[in-house]
Amino acid sequence: MQYMIIIKGSKIAEKKKDVSQELRVKMDLFNDTLDQAGIKILAKGLHPTQEATRIHFHEDGTKVFSKGPFYPFEDQIEGFFLIEVQSDEEAHHWFQQVPDPIGSGQGLIELRKVY
Repeated sequence: MQYMIIIKGSKIAEKKKDVSQELRVKMDLFNDTLDQAGIKILAKGLHPTQEATRIHFHEDGTKVFSKGPFYPFEDQIEGFFLIEVQSDEEAHHWFQQVPDPIGSGQGLIELRKVY
């Protein structure tokens, strides 16, 4: 079973503010742990929404393009881990090990099962 651990956006991430060295070390260690467990498929961070573009599709077939930033930041995706595990319980175990992605007690992550 594949799961995506989604790192939700934040005002800090949107400002392109570099993360602290301490947080970088924690995230690198978590990535290494997933690698050692043999469950990580992919892990990536995303550029802020201020660099993003959206397409809005309309019933009449037209498309409307809009440039970021997109609000609220907490509804956006900042990054993700894609993992493959044997059970829901194992997915929840790894999900609970993710460090606070903001590093200040303000992080938000989400676990979603992949079809």
